[in-house]
Amino acid sequence: MKTLKLGQLVDGTIRGIKPYGVLVDIGGYYALFHINPISQLAINHREEVFQVDDWIRAMIVWIDVEKGRVSLSTSDLETEPGDMLRDPLGVYEKAEEMADEYYQKVLSKQEAE
Repeated sequence: MKTLKLGQLVDGTIRGIKPYGVLVDIGGYYALFHINPISQLAINHREEVFQVDDWIRAMIVWIDVEKGRVSLSTSDLETEPGDMLRDPLGVYEKAEEMADEYYQKVLSKQEAE
């Protein structure tokens, strides 16, 4: 858990689909993937995008090391709203570039504060 950081890309496997989001195994840790950060467009049902045992690439957007909690996002990896609904593999292919942009925005915000 201590090796994980904000803005880091992680690969994982969908282990459960719940009303509030998706549970993802990221190397032995379970991360929560709320429904809202799946796409910039609204999603009514997680099953529209994911199935149990699917592979996923997502970005860490929140960590609580003490409580062992991690939250993930793919919406921040989309170049256009709805890309996760139309072409998730395309989003995964551009994930590193988009994660770098996200991380730079986070750094800029922190420096401004």
